[in-house]
Amino acid sequence: MKKIYTLVLLFLLSFFYSQTITDNSPLFYENKGQIVDQNGKQNNEVLYLFNSNGLNVQLKKDGFSYDFYEVEKTPKKEIKSELNSIKSQEISNMEKFDYDSKYHRIDFKLLNSNPNAEIVAAGKSTYYENYYQTLKSGKKLNITNVHLYEKI
Repeated sequence: MKKIYTLVLLFLLSFFYSQTITDNSPLFYENKGQIVDQNGKQNNEVLYLFNSNGLNVQLKKDGFSYDFYEVEKTPKKEIKSELNSIKSQEISNMEKFDYDSKYHRIDFKLLNSNPNAEIVAAGKSTYYENYYQTLKSGKKLNITNVHLYEKI
């Protein structure tokens, strides 16, 4: 079992190490409370988030999670049945598709790891993002100056 964990860890480390930044844009978002879980609650276990097309990696103190996702685009049923009765000009002004996101997540906990291990971020961007959002609970978040990093 340890061999499997080691192989997965080596795969992820080589994946992160092999990322080339052609336009000097950072890849890892720091978490200041803007990252939420699947239930819409703040996920403070996540320290950094890597976003890529179809892949997210969440780095945590005691492990990591990664999820693959895809977005399915299907024509709206109402549009299909009403195509003949609506002018094409009006159709172009309407939303024609439904979008459904599908996620597959794997969580890894590093057993017997050093509880004092330090995650070090390098290459802090001058660019930052601000988040103004309302959680499912109704709590409003105003999180500012979320920086990105080139390497973890």
